[in-house]
Amino acid sequence: MEKLVVPRVPQTWLARYSFALAATVVALTVRAFFSPLLGNGAPYILLLPFVTLSAWYGGFGPGIFATCLGAVAGVFLYVDPTGQLKSITPRDGVLLFLFIFGCGVTSWICGALRRAHLHEQELATARKAALDEAQVAAKALKESEIQFRSLFESALDAVLIANDNGEYVDANPAACHLLGCEKSEVLSKAVFDFVRPEKRPAAEAAWKSFTQQGEQRGVIELCRADGKLIEAEFSAKAHFLPGRHLSVLRDITDRWNAEVERARLLEQETRARREAVPTLTTAVDAFNLLNHPQFANPQAQRRLVPRPTPAIPSSRRNWKK
Repeated sequence: MEKLVVPRVPQTWLARYSFALAATVVALTVRAFFSPLLGNGAPYILLLPFVTLSAWYGGFGPGIFATCLGAVAGVFLYVDPTGQLKSITPRDGVLLFLFIFGCGVTSWICGALRRAHLHEQELATARKAALDEAQVAAKALKESEIQFRSLFESALDAVLIANDNGEYVDANPAACHLLGCEKSEVLSKAVFDFVRPEKRPAAEAAWKSFTQQGEQRGVIELCRADGKLIEAEFSAKAHFLPGRHLSVLRDITDRWNAEVERARLLEQETRARREAVPTLTTAVDAFNLLNHPQFANPQAQRRLVPRPTPAIPSSRRNWKK
């Protein structure tokens, strides 16, 4: 992109009026240099360009300032009799009037141009600042997108992004591996296409509830593209971007199956103990680590249950006395 170049314009009044004074002095010096050739005729002819230069550089005020200095100096130096301020002839008065009028108009035009130039400078500065801010914001956004994409692609967990209709719009490599299909195939499907057909209505209802609640966590059964059923632990965030919903999944099938198998074996062990204990003829009781009884066969139950003390007959009580 082409760089904006803003011309420098003096802003202090001292610099502008000093320039007008210097320009007037230079004009009078040049006029004095040509005095042998021009004599006392055309006293203001070389002042007009320098007044115009003063007005272009400093604006209307410095232009009028240079005009007044030039008019006084021109009358004093080049209007007969020279070297003194006096009344002038009508001809000299007309020349002076034309000089002041021409320089005044020129100063006004140059002042207007200078104001427009200053305004253009302010606009250019504002445009440049806005352009710099936009470039910084664009660079930051690009870096953020690169970081997000790098994190998205390299995540070990499956990361999926869906729209409001539940259709997938992006998926990382781990998600493609989890679902058992290519990314193009994932992006052609929706959330409900990876559940068993009989569970699709429940999945659609759960998706609607999820978009209303804002987030969900739990375990879901997924049907891969090859038909294999897996258990996945998920954490989902709705509307993380407008119209976009994020899901992070982790395959816990092995852990899930191990827990199911452990529960099954524990149930079998408990059932086997309950079935084996009543067949023993001796008193057997079981205690856990806290010494609390867990189960007991009938013999142990008879030993553990306190027996009531038999009543002593009244005749025996009397005999003891």
